[in-house]
Amino acid sequence: VVLTKKEIKILQRIEFALDKAIIKAESKNIVEAVASVLSSHPEIKLLEVQGHTDNLGKRGYNRQLSKKRAEAVVSALVALGIDKGRLRSVGFGDSKPIKSNLTAAGRQTNRRVQFVIIKQSGTPSATIKTK
Repeated sequence: VVLTKKEIKILQRIEFALDKAIIKAESKNIVEAVASVLSSHPEIKLLEVQGHTDNLGKRGYNRQLSKKRAEAVVSALVALGIDKGRLRSVGFGDSKPIKSNLTAAGRQTNRRVQFVIIKQSGTPSATIKTK
């Protein structure tokens, strides 16, 4: 996990059960690393957990799925002791691709969770590695 001025960048994807908002066990350490950053950096006042999908499937369904997945990550962070008031979840569906949806690799890249710092005091900058 890398903390920048604008985001908590995860270096691995958070994986979910197929077509569900259930975080897979192998991704728990990523969520724990994000929680560790938030615990160590109280100057991060509001973090937006963004869910994204590829363009396969219906747009409305994808937006709902991305929202539910972002909410699942927020719930996991709260369960790890992070104040819910510091978090908000947003589902963007397929509206913000970072790669082409024409290839399987591009679609996989577009299925992601991002952690964007919305409000902070000071300027955090640190690198924390996941387990």
